[in-house]
This record gives sequence, C-alpha cells and structure tokens, in this order.
Amino acid sequence: MKKEPKKIPYTVSNFKTLITENYHYIDKTKYIEELEKVKISVFLRPRRFGKSLFTETLRYYYDLRFADEFQEIFGNLYIGKNPTPKHNTYYFLSLNFSGMAVWLEGDRSFIKKQFDSNIMINLYEFLYNYKEELKLSDKYLENFNDYYNNNASGALKKITSLVHAQNGKLFITIDEYDSLTNAMAIFYQHAPENDNEYLNILKKGGFFRSFFETIKYGTATAIDNVYITGILPITIADMNSGFNIATWLTFEDRFANMLGFTEQEIKNLIDEIYNDYNLTPDKTETYNILKQYYDGYKFISGSDDYLFNPTMTLYFLNSLINNNRYPDLMTDTNTRIDYNQISYIFGNNKKMRDYTINKITENKSLKYSSRLNINFDMIDYKNGNYIPEGLFYSGILTQGEYSNELRIPNIITYEMALSYFTKINNYKVTGLDITMIGENYQDYGDVKNLIENFFQKTIKKFL
Repeated sequence: MKKEPKKIPYTVSNFKTLITENYHYIDKTKYIEELEKVKISVFLRPRRFGKSLFTETLRYYYDLRFADEFQEIFGNLYIGKNPTPKHNTYYFLSLNFSGMAVWLEGDRSFIKKQFDSNIMINLYEFLYNYKEELKLSDKYLENFNDYYNNNASGALKKITSLVHAQNGKLFITIDEYDSLTNAMAIFYQHAPENDNEYLNILKKGGFFRSFFETIKYGTATAIDNVYITGILPITIADMNSGFNIATWLTFEDRFANMLGFTEQEIKNLIDEIYNDYNLTPDKTETYNILKQYYDGYKFISGSDDYLFNPTMTLYFLNSLINNNRYPDLMTDTNTRIDYNQISYIFGNNKKMRDYTINKITENKSLKYSSRLNINFDMIDYKNGNYIPEGLFYSGILTQGEYSNELRIPNIITYEMALSYFTKINNYKVTGLDITMIGENYQDYGDVKNLIENFFQKTIKKFL
C-alpha cells in the first residue's frame, strides 16, 4: 500500500506536530550539538526565516518533560541518532516576544504593564508544567501574580531560585527578542532623549533592560543556557552592559546554513514531492522558478551556499501540491518587511539614502566599507550611519560574490526594495506587479520565456 503523501509545513511552527503528523522536514538538528558548545547565544536573521521553528526544536530536545517522547520525535533525525548527554535534562522556559509591537504607542507604564503581563503568563505556565518537580502547591500557583505584583523580573528571579534549589538547570529561549523595541525605536526616533521611551526602557533601571539583567545574573546559578533570536542588533547594543554576556552567532561559519534551505536540500525536497504527488508542472521548471524568486541569501561571505527563503519556498510548494499549479501571487505577504523599518534604516542621511537607492536600483548591489558591525545603536540608525548594514539585517541585501559587496538576493526582494524606494523618494513607478507572475507563467508557457519576458517588460524599465 502506498504511503499517504507528506504535507508541506507552511505556517507550521510546532516541531512535534511537524514530525509526528506526516509533514516534510528538512533536518537541521545537526546544529543542536554545535549550539551546545556556546553559552548565551544571539542569532539574527530576517523575518520569516525559520527562527521560531528552530526554537521549538530546542524545546522538544532539551525539555525534561519530553524525555519519554525523544525516540518518537527525534529517532529518525540526525540528533536522534547522535544524541548529546544533555537532551531532555533541562527545565525549559520558552519566551516569545513577537506581537509585542502593538503596545508601542502607550506610555511607559502601560507598555511595562503589558510586557510584564505577557511574560507572567509564560512564567505561570512554566511553574504549572513543573509544579511536581519544583514541589509547588496549588495555592502558590493561584497566588503567583499577587506574590510578585505582576513584575516579570522579580518572578523570574524566584523561578531561577526554585530551579536552583532542586539542583536543576534552566534553558531559556527568547524568540524575536526585538519585536517591541524595534517598533519603539522607529516610533520614537525623533523624540528628545529624555522623552524617548525606547531609550528609557533600555537604560539602567528600565524594565526591558532589568529583565535581561535578571537573566544575566541568573547565569551564576540555575540558568545554564540562553538562545535568543531577532532581526537587528540595536536593542542589545543600546542596553550597553545590561546584557554583555552574549555570544553572537550571526556570522559564525558553522551556523551559516542553520536556517534557510540549501540548493541540495531544495532539490531533495522537490524530488520527494514529485514522488508523492501526480503533478503536471515540469519538475525542472519548478526548481528554476524557486531559484529565481526565493534563492540567493548568503549571510556569511565565506559560505559556499546560497539559501532559499524557507517561508516563501514552502508557500509556493504548498500551493503547488494543493492546486497542481504555481500560485497566482508569488509573494507571500507574510514575508514583507514593514516599510517604516526600511525608512528608519535610512535615518537622516539623505545623501547616503539617495546614493544607496540609486545604486541598488541600477545595479542590484552595493559596496560597503564596514564589517557588518553588530555594535551599532539607535543613534547610529537615526544618523543613517549604517544603511547597508541595516538593509542586510532586514534581508533586503545579502552577501555578494565579491568582498565588501552586498546585493539583492532574488527577484521577489528586488520588487520589495523598489516598492520601498518608490515610497521613500516619491518615485513615480507604475505597473510593477511581480505578484502576478503565476498568471504570466500560464500565458507564456515555459519558465525561460516567463523569466525573459518578466525582466524585459517589468524589471528592466526601472533600471
């Protein structure tokens, strides 16, 4: 009997669901053993690049509550066949800061209250999950918020001490650590320093910095490891010494392909899909389209591989297996970057802004003189000192073929860049509709003609 075809895990971020409910999975678990060699790591990548799924992978691997399910979840994967001694030995605290940006227009007390409330929910869930191991009474759990007056930093200190009292070790993940602060940096970019709530929550005594200081101090006792994801480096830079214990993995060669799909991984995935499904579109054409529109990311100059954007690729393949044709809209709207973030990166440096826009529009590439420094802050952004670097972290630019060159990774990103630049400089650009490429494909009939016509009729007229 033929096996049920595997599903495409588009929008699926629960690792256990992905593994146990017959989804395709490109095995990235070999990176877990490398991460164990690092303490307190920060890993930055653009939006929708698989950061959340990997933090969930760590949860199921390290959380002691899932020890009995280790073989079921990881048995067929690299790390299941090569487990490390630390698997399923931790009290695991998973924090997710995504979505916090909705509070940015409130005053400081409102934002702090919302931040604390959000974290307290995670902390309560943690205590509930481990109440037997930590020997907690139902009464203690019922009054947990009252004990700590809805103060996330104070509650985290207590949790750390509870774990330490049981001779346990705590593993903390923070996904999208800068979701709130990036939005606040943009909102308050023109505010005087004293009234700049972004800077206020990150300076000494600010609630955001205090929370990270609590983690920092906890590493002396029960907190054994921390894994943080985000997009930009400015939040930790603006906290100064508030969290100066982090190891930045963004440019580590060994983690170059931890997120995103390599060319070989995509070819293998396409082979599996075409074996599972009776698809009409030609397999080679499918790969070529994916490569043109979603490939091209390289985050480390010495890497041999260019990477496919995972969310965009899965969006395309999900439509393919469900409809037996390419999607009408080639751009997954969930991957688009907020225009305000791009505008913010240009800051007040109009000369560099215009130079950058012209170079990228004309050449789809840009020379840069720094080393993609991770230590730039809000003031640097406000002054437009790190425009190429900001576009790199945001995913608009990626490492080029030559040293000190950044380039547009693919057609979809080029369309995004042109749309941002149009709005920033009030260019009168009309007719750019890359998202209808699926319909154009049906008209043109083959991928070569599709690409040639698309460049001739849509892209080249803007160069």
